Amino acid sequence: MRILIDNFVTQVSTQSLYIYHELKKNTNIETYFWPSKNISTYDIFDDTKPDLFISHCASIDYELASYLDDVGNNEVLIALSTSGVNAKKLTEMEMEFKKDLKLKVFFFGSQNIKFSKSKNIVINDCIDDNILKNEYHHRMPLAYYIQNNNDLPSEEGPYHTISSVIKEADVNLDQMKLASIMGNYDKIVFPNLTEFEQSFFDALYRSPEVYYTGNLSEIDKQSEKIFGQSLNIKNKSVDFNAVRKVIAEKHLPKNRVKTLLSQLPINQNIFTEVSQWILDFI
Repeated sequence: MRILIDNFVTQVSTQSLYIYHELKKNTNIETYFWPSKNISTYDIFDDTKPDLFISHCASIDYELASYLDDVGNNEVLIALSTSGVNAKKLTEMEMEFKKDLKLKVFFFGSQNIKFSKSKNIVINDCIDDNILKNEYHHRMPLAYYIQNNNDLPSEEGPYHTISSVIKEADVNLDQMKLASIMGNYDKIVFPNLTEFEQSFFDALYRSPEVYYTGNLSEIDKQSEKIFGQSLNIKNKSVDFNAVRKVIAEKHLPKNRVKTLLSQLPINQNIFTEVSQWILDFI
């Protein structure tokens, strides 16, 4: 089986890279990465001849759509990430696919959306455990991960504001670079959290203590479901050893790849091999 993965790394997500690195661990699958559109659609597809193409729904340009429509849905299976796209836009995109293209497309992401014809595979964000720790050894007691200017803390004391989206933060880096320094902070706090994105998982994987603030009961329920405990800063009895055990068991790239592949119409023999490969890492 041949799998081609588009490069849809963003400021806040390295999803395409961690999927690629996980698939590369399986020697029964030929996995390719499309690093840049400087390599034309026709060249990359002619060279790799993929059975499965993994991309992002926002990455489908005219040339790519035209090529995929030409080869038809019997030639290439297509799985598109929906990360960062709102539900209304996604339903509009699905309608465009069905109206203008002859493609059988599968969507995957954290949103539980009911499409009219396409299958949506619910896959949460996770840690990117391929990102290496930087060589900067200085430690700080506290960091606030901010996503808007309203999250800027007013308290005194030694801390950094960090972000992959807000330029006013003390440390403003894309998620790949930001994750590499998260282990330098003894505690990271996410003010007014509304959803668990890759940044939160990366922080939990690297920093001794990670919390969020806010009064959304739904977030507390999600935290208990995902991590086994509420990580609201109001909870004074978080067992981070237990949280890290849950992280290692359920929230690594291997878990997300397993979820994705298990719900795609992959040849059963190949799927069995893929499943065994994943089980070897559990």
